[in-house]
Amino acid sequence: MTSWSDNQKAKAWFLQSPEAWFVHRYEFWTCDNDFDQCIEVREGSYKEILFSLLKNGDYEVLSSPSFSKAELLEFIAQFKRVDDDPSIEEIIENYIDNNPNYSE
Repeated sequence: MTSWSDNQKAKAWFLQSPEAWFVHRYEFWTCDNDFDQCIEVREGSYKEILFSLLKNGDYEVLSSPSFSKAELLEFIAQFKRVDDDPSIEEIIENYIDNNPNYSE
């Protein structure tokens, strides 16, 4: 959780905007320690960054239209819940259902 209220708007843009598909560096900043601090950096193609975030349990990235229906169905079929992960039903309801490719 971060103290920046605009963070969710920025992430929604990052996941939904075609312009974001040209990103090669992802930085996550926080000011929770009383100063601006970059706490996470990912580099690579847009899709590599999304897969990296997904691997770390950021299931929100599955709402990005850069994931095809086939990729979403493959994720669902291969999902194995670990520790505090949400259930696959929660992931589908909260993220995958928001991907326009899933409803096709």
